[in-house]
Amino acid sequence: MSKDRIYTILSRKLTGEATPSELAELDDLIKTYPDSHLPAQIIEEFWQAPSEKDADFLEATYYLHLKRLKQKEREVNIGAIKDTSSVNPRIAFNKRSKQLIFSSIIIAVTSIVFFAFFLQQKAIINNKEVKNLESVVATKQGSRTKILLPDGTSVWLNGNSKLIYNNQHYGETIREVTLTGEAYFDVVKNAAKPFVIHTIAMDIKVLGTAFNVKSYASEKTSETSLIRGSIEVTLINKANRKIMLKPNEKITVPNTKDAAINTHSIAMQLQKQVADTFKDVAVAPLKFDAKENTFKEIAWKENKLMFKKESLESIAVMLERWFGQPVEIRDEKLKLLQFTGNFHDENITQVLQALQASYNFNFITENKSIIIYK
Repeated sequence: MSKDRIYTILSRKLTGEATPSELAELDDLIKTYPDSHLPAQIIEEFWQAPSEKDADFLEATYYLHLKRLKQKEREVNIGAIKDTSSVNPRIAFNKRSKQLIFSSIIIAVTSIVFFAFFLQQKAIINNKEVKNLESVVATKQGSRTKILLPDGTSVWLNGNSKLIYNNQHYGETIREVTLTGEAYFDVVKNAAKPFVIHTIAMDIKVLGTAFNVKSYASEKTSETSLIRGSIEVTLINKANRKIMLKPNEKITVPNTKDAAINTHSIAMQLQKQVADTFKDVAVAPLKFDAKENTFKEIAWKENKLMFKKESLESIAVMLERWFGQPVEIRDEKLKLLQFTGNFHDENITQVLQALQASYNFNFITENKSIIIYK
């Protein structure tokens, strides 16, 4: 069905030829296309106007459209149109003539409506073109994906993450992206065009390297873990303060100015620099798991769920992101419990059952959420 059908049935309605089913169909169509209600109302009001009040308007409209049709060299054969130049116009415009003029008016009004619709669609398209300058790649809770940027850089996105970059200007002088969530980057080296990642807590500048960035707005801290190469980290809340990372190092920074984090694990050779300059920033070695032959910070990229001496509260967040299922802990003491575990293909129930071996807590599924209680 289309808007054309509205005016077809409306024409039959006003001339008394519409069937009950067509009238019901007209009501449904106007509900489907609410922007057609006003034009249809105007036409109906005009039709109901007394003939003595609209004859002059009808006559002028009739000849205007007849003239336009002839100018376009179209064949005019609407019923049996006769030359009425010698007939009194107020007599000539009987009900049949009025119906013919109504058809002409329908054409005009429909043209106006569709012209307005065209302008609206054009505005929408132009707006979309502006938006299409940005590419947005997003993942939901419980999903992960890999993408390839225009320069060949590979990006793995963890659950509940979003990466944005400008299609038009990416790679002109700089390769620039914005990240919310967690991603692993394997950046193609290009000394002339640095690669920059913007997050809520820091900007990361690289030339060609592999590293992981974790920056969720809902969490207290953001972190960057360097696997190979080198990166320069600029802290958003400490303008012009930069830190260079070396391979197998991780930097953790607060997501807010007032947040503070534990720096007990800062590498000895960097401890004085951090203590003197960045008291709320921690630089530490990555956590390598010999059994899994990978770093804990990037295990998710290999579809491995790993945590070492993590609180149950932190693990609950990881499980939500990994399996896409809400997890709620209804006991404050349980939140502080620490667990270590490595999981590959287990589901969320199997993971929690394994954790129960270390501490006897309970859990149930309630309204598609996991509830953990004592």
